[in-house]
Amino acid sequence: MSHSERGAVHIAWLIAVLLVALGVTAFGWNAAAERDKNAAEAKKAKADHKQLRLDGEWNAACFDRLSKIVGGGIPNTPPALDVASEPLPDAAEEKYVGKYIALAKNSLKDAYKAVGDESASTMTLVEGLQILVNRYKTATGEVAALQTQVKTLEAEVAGKTAAVAEGDKRRAADLDQLKQETDNSQARLQGQIAQLTQERDDAQAQNRKLTDETAKTKDDSNKEVVAARNTMKSMDAQLAAIKNQVQVSKESEAPDGKILAVNRAMKTCFINLGSKDKVWRGAAFRTYQIRKGNTKVFTGRLVVVSIGAERAECVIESEQSGEMVGEGDLILSPIFDKSKTLHFVILGELPGRYNREMAAKILESHGAKVDTKVTVETDFVIVGIKDGADGAEPAESDDYKKAQGWSIPVLRARDLEPFLQF
Repeated sequence: MSHSERGAVHIAWLIAVLLVALGVTAFGWNAAAERDKNAAEAKKAKADHKQLRLDGEWNAACFDRLSKIVGGGIPNTPPALDVASEPLPDAAEEKYVGKYIALAKNSLKDAYKAVGDESASTMTLVEGLQILVNRYKTATGEVAALQTQVKTLEAEVAGKTAAVAEGDKRRAADLDQLKQETDNSQARLQGQIAQLTQERDDAQAQNRKLTDETAKTKDDSNKEVVAARNTMKSMDAQLAAIKNQVQVSKESEAPDGKILAVNRAMKTCFINLGSKDKVWRGAAFRTYQIRKGNTKVFTGRLVVVSIGAERAECVIESEQSGEMVGEGDLILSPIFDKSKTLHFVILGELPGRYNREMAAKILESHGAKVDTKVTVETDFVIVGIKDGADGAEPAESDDYKKAQGWSIPVLRARDLEPFLQF
């Protein structure tokens, strides 16, 4: 064996010896620790045993004291215990038992207050519990009565529920019937709508046809209106010509009056016609003389400016060349005829003291005729003022235009007064 091999063996033996020593030491340490642990547990068990004996004695003392407060129904003495090696001192009894007694009394007192009977604080727990038992029995009876009442109400509710169910069933049937009727009504309405739609379409077609016919009729009517207006204008012209012919033919008849006096300086004269003869202011007369051979020679023209009852004042408007208007000259007007019934038409309202109704009555009382419309018989048209705030101007009326077209004399309201003073 070499030197190195012997060294390795020695080291191996040394390690083995050390391991064995360490194992023995560890085993000794574990045994000592186990011994110390067992000793500690024995000491603790002894202390716990002592404490349990003390607790048992204390609990027995507490049981003895509390049994006197609670009353009958439980044993008055605790179970028998071994005599304590260390008896419970009085001070310890008051310390550990007294607080439980006070706690029990206070709890009983609070319980009596809770049940509303503070006088029961002097009772034992059994006596107090008896009061609670009695009240419980009373409450049980009341609960039973309430349960009976609840059952009665439940029976009523069940009956009403059944009635409601029956009503729901009837309403469901009614709803079904109503739905059927509604469906039928809708079907009828759909049919009616379809019919009305067809009628509407037919009516629209008819309306279009009527519109076309109306348009054609309107065009034809407009043409007829134009033709009628042209005819009316022609007739107006013919009527005016006829009136002119009447006026011309009347000049060959007897004179209407004569000149009574002449004022050459003022170029005025008086005629023998007045309001009684129905002459009017503005009336014009031609003057003439009958000369040799019964020849009619016209000398001039007069216009009435003022009217009296039997005579009127005139101005000499003009004189024929080489002639002079003189006293005794005869006068003639193609539109004046004191023997004829005069026809008047009053347009608008009359201002002044004579209103429309009063003027009409006065004219008719003197034999004149007051018409409402202008005709071929109308002799005079009296133009007043607008009748009311919403009325039309008299000069814009159709009657006024017709009078102008037919050459009918038009007088203003002030020119009517001579006729009203006959």
